[in-house]
Amino acid sequence: MTPPPADKPGRPGPRKIILVAVATLLALCGVGAGVAAYIRHSQAQEIAPVRDASDTYLRHLEAGEYDAAYAQLCGNTRASYTRTSFAAAATGKSKLARHTLTSVDLLTINRVTGGSVTAHLTYANGSTTTRTLLLAKESGTWKVCDVGF
Repeated sequence: MTPPPADKPGRPGPRKIILVAVATLLALCGVGAGVAAYIRHSQAQEIAPVRDASDTYLRHLEAGEYDAAYAQLCGNTRASYTRTSFAAAATGKSKLARHTLTSVDLLTINRVTGGSVTAHLTYANGSTTTRTLLLAKESGTWKVCDVGF
């Protein structure tokens, strides 16, 4: 029996071409997954302070700590309320009993970055609503610019 003919010198065989193609495809998938993980991690780090500022603000309202919640307002919003009028508006029809943050987004408009946080709110009287809080970064700290009531 004669051996199969050898491939011509300098030309890879079909098996070698397939292996190289599969290896290249796997390498590209690995790089793509790494880039996607890096982007997701970066976004999570950027969103976390927005989420935390909103959560802290709403926890202050739940605890009746209106001075602390007022201190978390951005300058323009604080200019619209005195501490007393803010506390009165915060209690409104009913005091906030609990909240659940349902989404957190970063927005960039005209090179100004802001945050948007949607929360499901439950009040002491049992009523519920969904509100979106808008946040802005002032002096390196995220502040609530839309009080949500």
